[in-house]
Amino acid sequence: MKRHLLFSTLFLLILSSSAWAQASSFKSSIKELDIRNAHYVGQTSQVIRGQAPQGNIQQLADLEVTDVLIFKNETKNEVQTELKQLKELGITGHHIPFLWKDIKNHKLACRQIVQAVRLIDNVITDENGKIFFHCTVGEDRTGILAGVWRLLSEKRAKAEGTFQREMCQRGFAEGNPNKPEHVVSAVQENLSPLYMFFAEQVENGMTLSDLDETICNDYLPVNYQNFYQCR
Repeated sequence: MKRHLLFSTLFLLILSSSAWAQASSFKSSIKELDIRNAHYVGQTSQVIRGQAPQGNIQQLADLEVTDVLIFKNETKNEVQTELKQLKELGITGHHIPFLWKDIKNHKLACRQIVQAVRLIDNVITDENGKIFFHCTVGEDRTGILAGVWRLLSEKRAKAEGTFQREMCQRGFAEGNPNKPEHVVSAVQENLSPLYMFFAEQVENGMTLSDLDETICNDYLPVNYQNFYQCR
């Protein structure tokens, strides 16, 4: 009986974790997009975040998105499949294999955020440029990129306010109450210190035009453990 109960509990945990991993709990705030957790980032309509578009890629073309950044590692050939679909629709696809857990090379992860921010900036420099970026569920990796982008692109952005509004309210870490605890812990361990690092750089005067990968040479996650918590 106890063994049956144990297996039943494990099955339910796996099932709930799998269901979480497939789709965000958050709906789109953009009426033209059925992509879960899709939102304009900041005050511009040129930058859009969301979860993986899956069967809704055509909607991005209809919204005149010119570029898509896949901000995640390849797991089951889904990245190559999406890049091919984007190319067929005339959308420029980009891939930065950013991790959300088990990050071994922290300076590389930092440089990948810099690369992503620079890419967003380059795309929207063209008034006709419009970029959509995503990871899998559009909450954690997508969240930190959206947060760092706003810190660097908006003069009045405050680190904790941006964290709460752009990240937590759209599912970052414990901002999604349905997220399994082991995922929350991994995000806090791997991604939250990175956000605090960039927040410190901005507080010390770094601007978008100053942003360079060399800032990551000084990044050590152990120095940024006093990170924000979602309220």
